[in-house]
Amino acid sequence: RHFQEFKEWEKKGNKAKVKEKPPKGVPKEVSAFQLKAALLASGQLTAVETAMGSASGMVKLAWAAKARFRVDGDVVKEVDKILNLKKEGVDALLMQAGDIPE
Repeated sequence: RHFQEFKEWEKKGNKAKVKEKPPKGVPKEVSAFQLKAALLASGQLTAVETAMGSASGMVKLAWAAKARFRVDGDVVKEVDKILNLKKEGVDALLMQAGDIPE
């Protein structure tokens, strides 16, 4: 019955609106694996790992030991500083990282 009513409604010139998926936002955090895999895929992992050797002690420790990195955390800020990504570049990197299965 509902399908028939819908078809009649369409015959009157009505169109059903297709609900689109909202754009995926920047994740608040990603796993260390996801971030490093995204850097590897973009050809930047070696440069970041090399530069992390000169980072502050806490950032260096976090890079080596943390399982997850927050978008507003020191490691992501250091990656931005190393690669000079700016906000849009950091967002794109994190969205790419978030798409990588853990």
